[in-house]
Amino acid sequence: MYMGKRATSLQDIADATGYSLMTVSRAIRGTGKVKEATAKKIFAKADELGYSYNPEISRMMSLMRSGHRDRYHENIALLWFTDPTTIRKNPHLNRIYQGALERAVKLGYKVESFHFDAYELKARRVSEAIASRGIRGVILFPLLQRKELVLSKLNMDWDQFTWVAFGNTHTNHEFHRVGHHHLFGMELAMQTLKKRGYKRPFLLISEGLDTTVHHAYGAGFLANHPLGLREALDYLYVGHMGWDELKATLIQRRVDSLIMSQDPHLVRYLRKGGLLIPGDLAILSLHCLPSQEVSGIDQCNDILGQYAVDMIVAQLHRQESGLPDNPKLMLHKGAWHEGATLSPAAHPAPMGD
Repeated sequence: MYMGKRATSLQDIADATGYSLMTVSRAIRGTGKVKEATAKKIFAKADELGYSYNPEISRMMSLMRSGHRDRYHENIALLWFTDPTTIRKNPHLNRIYQGALERAVKLGYKVESFHFDAYELKARRVSEAIASRGIRGVILFPLLQRKELVLSKLNMDWDQFTWVAFGNTHTNHEFHRVGHHHLFGMELAMQTLKKRGYKRPFLLISEGLDTTVHHAYGAGFLANHPLGLREALDYLYVGHMGWDELKATLIQRRVDSLIMSQDPHLVRYLRKGGLLIPGDLAILSLHCLPSQEVSGIDQCNDILGQYAVDMIVAQLHRQESGLPDNPKLMLHKGAWHEGATLSPAAHPAPMGD
């Protein structure tokens, strides 16, 4: 059977040059003291014999032998489409950053943040700045605003780096991505309501969010609604609804639980309007924090930050760069946050009774 040509080994180079295997190994791997003239002869013969040297394998073997698996390797770029102050004040972005930082340190990497908002003007300069620091891996963090500029005019040097993007943004290019599993998150919310006896949940989301998640929230809501698909359509609203209109709609349809994305003022407004929460109406958020009063889904952004670093490091080990032909998507379904806006057992009477 034909097994193919055997790869050139360090012993082959040693035999061809007359140097010891130890000397050849030190020259090729850059360890120990080898005279420059000797190293040049060894590298010349290695090239002539077609020796293929993989520095990443060598580095990993060295780390395994030394036992120092937490040794520093290199930096990873965190590319933000907002300023540092916004990141510090936004708890969701801050959790992503802390998760990425924690995982990077554990794996022996450091992170370095880059910020810009005039995307179409600064993209090339950001690429040059990242490259000048010897960084190979870049994580694109979530977009908060002006998305249309990024989607149409962002002009990074895509072939030079390894990439991972957060969520469903940056859709003008194919990236390996990490993100929240919106369908599973909605299923978790609906299953929790069902177990506690709620029968008339109402979903209110914006058109922008509905598009961003590819209608996954609406699909999960309709598929798991206690009233069945046809009647559930009357309990799904995509778009903007004023507070007065919302309150009237909740009463008219005898809603017992309201699912929303994020609105820190809604609970306070409804309480000022005379509603007991969760006594008259339960409130669930699809993107809440463990420290918040509102019950709902914690998207676990710290874990997503860890996922992003894991994905970047795996690509760096494989020495991949550029945009992938077959992008991977790593999702996390989130976790339930109990909060204080959902009754722990029996559901309240529907509004309007």
